[in-house]
Amino acid sequence: MSGEVRDRLADRLAQLTPEQRAMVRRVMQERIADEMRERLADKIADGLSQLSPEQRDALRTALRQRIAAQVRDGLSDRLANQLSGGQGDGQER
Repeated sequence: MSGEVRDRLADRLAQLTPEQRAMVRRVMQERIADEMRERLADKIADGLSQLSPEQRDALRTALRQRIAAQVRDGLSDRLANQLSGGQGDGQER
């Protein structure tokens, strides 16, 4: 994301009420989870061609679940905090 776009987005987020920011975080969380769950899991699993189709399917499912859990556990909050110039929650993952 370019600095100019990030700055404009940060300015807009700063004007939102805490409730509106929470809604933005929830929407981001859902969309990021969906995108990452589908794309990343498929790329990794498909790249492991030495596995059987059943093993690839099992891996794909496990990756989707893990990615969704990571997103639910704060990725969208950390991104929103970065965009709004916040310091984050202080936790490293």
